[in-house]
Amino acid sequence: MQKPFLFALRLAGALATATLLASCQTAAPEDDPPSAEQLEWTATLAPDARESDRIVKGDRSTIDQWPFFAELRHEMRDGTVRHFCGGTFVARRWVLTAAHCFTGESRRVGDHWEWRPRSPLEVVGGTDDLAEEGDGNIYKVDAVMIHPDYQPTRKDSAGEWLGSANDIALVRIDRSWQGDLARLSAGGDADSDRDGARAFVAGFGKRASSGRDARIESFKIQPSGRSGDAGSRYLYHTMLPMKPPEVCGKQYADLSYDGATQICAGRKFGGTDSCQGDSGGPLVALDTKDRTYQIGVVSFGFECAAEKSEGVYTRISPYRNWIKTTTNDAIFVSAEPEQVFVATAETLEAMARALGPTSGKLSLDLEETGSGDDARLVIHVTPRIDGRLIVFQLEKDGKIYTYFPNDRMRDSEALVKAGQKVTIPDPDTAWMEIAPEAEGATVYAFVIPESVAFAGDLLPTPARMRTVPEEKQPEREPVDFATRMLTEVANRSSAGGLADWAAAQASYGPEAN
Repeated sequence: MQKPFLFALRLAGALATATLLASCQTAAPEDDPPSAEQLEWTATLAPDARESDRIVKGDRSTIDQWPFFAELRHEMRDGTVRHFCGGTFVARRWVLTAAHCFTGESRRVGDHWEWRPRSPLEVVGGTDDLAEEGDGNIYKVDAVMIHPDYQPTRKDSAGEWLGSANDIALVRIDRSWQGDLARLSAGGDADSDRDGARAFVAGFGKRASSGRDARIESFKIQPSGRSGDAGSRYLYHTMLPMKPPEVCGKQYADLSYDGATQICAGRKFGGTDSCQGDSGGPLVALDTKDRTYQIGVVSFGFECAAEKSEGVYTRISPYRNWIKTTTNDAIFVSAEPEQVFVATAETLEAMARALGPTSGKLSLDLEETGSGDDARLVIHVTPRIDGRLIVFQLEKDGKIYTYFPNDRMRDSEALVKAGQKVTIPDPDTAWMEIAPEAEGATVYAFVIPESVAFAGDLLPTPARMRTVPEEKQPEREPVDFATRMLTEVANRSSAGGLADWAAAQASYGPEAN
């Protein structure tokens, strides 16, 4: 087993000595709404986002979208200010981050960890551009508390690498933070990785773990004029599908992965991920009111955005009492997770199987016109129930495309009425044409409750109505979690069961008949 990557930039200085005591869990509190409305920021899958950089292939963020985000920095020997790890403001005087951010300047003493700094540590808050850090954004650190049971990545007796454990720490700042605090998951249903849901991660980290894109970015910090560097000058975020604990447990069995205290998230075939410099940053989910709450802390992985290399995150909820005992005012919530599918090939197939008995509620017909380069595909759909219509194409090689809704539609236009005839592309939509695949494909149509949405690499590009595919997707993952996710969402649907769900599928091409 290769050595896991820790997602912190190299640290050259550290800080004060501290100890922490573990404590037992208590009952989860009721959800406590934030003081301000959550901004509408979660459309991270816009076409231009797929080509942006840092948080590998992520989307440029604003601090209004991540108001609780914190960045750790310290001064190098040459005077450069290095930004090396992320974090979140979880209390007025406390920032939550990863324990491994302090590797090299911390040591175990008896039953606790001590950290002895060689240079002052500071926290940056309230900015999405590290080149603009006024005095009001900088907080000095006067204590670092590393979880007493933290275990760094290490080799076992056979010389194989093991992943870290209890990779979590708290940083105390010298004055009160007046901005928003992150809401933290109290566990239970709020830890939505058990249903294979989506999550979001943010950071100022690198765009790759090696090669040209792995270079540190240098810049001048204004108004001081000091030299600074980071994986990225700007804050980025991306969406990642989470994997259920049993799936991650099998994949990372050699690393002693612990589903009770860890979460893994990412795409099986890579493409977007957290990376070096993102360590300690937040992994957040959304509740049914589109508000963020933090479920994880960026911990380790292998290569950034590589195949079969989902990132590993420290699960926050098991450390609730430890955090509460230390900070006093951290906010834990029993959030109700959003009802969203992360659409993948196995999800589509699982849904089609589970919704087979509902096929009479939805008709789907495919019409092929022209030939050669002029060949076109027209999709005709007629639902017999009200709801949200979604139409995908799954190709022979496993690539998924979405045809309805599209990025030029309002969300309300995806809602259909019983008996409404929908033609894709619409005859009046001159910019959209669908060229059929030479080897054929299967088209899936679903009508789902209005309260349920799909997410994934599925928002189409404007020109061709095609998404950026997940490469090499035909190698399937187990469908157990997709089926369970479907069942869970169906149980939460307004009518109960599958009364307000419908599915249909049709194939075309040489093997269709």
